Amino acid sequence: MNLPTRIFIAAAAIVLVGSIVLLRLQQGAGPSGSEQRAAQRAGCGQTERLFRTHHSNVWVTASAMVSRLLADQQGRYRHQRFIVSCSGGQTILIVNDTSIGERVPERVGDTVALRGQYVWSGQGGLIHFTHHDPQGSEGGWILDRGHVYR
Repeated sequence: MNLPTRIFIAAAAIVLVGSIVLLRLQQGAGPSGSEQRAAQRAGCGQTERLFRTHHSNVWVTASAMVSRLLADQQGRYRHQRFIVSCSGGQTILIVNDTSIGERVPERVGDTVALRGQYVWSGQGGLIHFTHHDPQGSEGGWILDRGHVYR
């Protein structure tokens, strides 16, 4: 194979790999298998620290048990809402925008792992942005019973 042909093949391979990566980002790809396993082991350590220090607007990964289902919040955007309980006693309101992302068929007693943005409140805080980012950034997700919802 001559040099111009090898250069062309290498360039085509680079374009193909770049296109696949870009498509994955645009589709709001969920977490890899290792990210899912790490999230399931994460617990609430990060959110407990943020709660104690009153920090907000921090991206977190956590896992906790669904302890209560709440009515959906209606309006311009629809939000699925439920509360998770951490082993250390903290409760966190999960606010999942179903007008952008997928609805999670969670049940009380499910242990969910998730990625989203933590916002402090005196009741334990909330996590929102648990869906893909329509603008193409990484966004968040919820892992429940082996399925990733974005």
